[in-house]
Amino acid sequence: MDLSEGLADWRDYDDALCRVGLTLGFFGPPDDLSHHSHLFKVDNPLCSALVDILRRLVEIGVVEEREGPGDTQFRWSPQGAARVEDPYHQWADDTSG
Repeated sequence: MDLSEGLADWRDYDDALCRVGLTLGFFGPPDDLSHHSHLFKVDNPLCSALVDILRRLVEIGVVEEREGPGDTQFRWSPQGAARVEDPYHQWADDTSG
């Protein structure tokens, strides 16, 4: 699974973190949220790293964020995905002042 598939639909915060971790190979079988969700309930270096990665993906526009019914939700951005598909795109518009 790549992250664009894992975040194709809106996912709550813990689910999105789990999918980032699965995509990066941090978690082995079973690869479902219920098995790994305890990691996101306590402060630990792995959870902090996954949060940083997810936040950075939102910041550069590859992942979208919205307030959901009970939690913040995330999904892969169709507009952001086009940026990733162009390896020569440097996000120049985002850094210009």
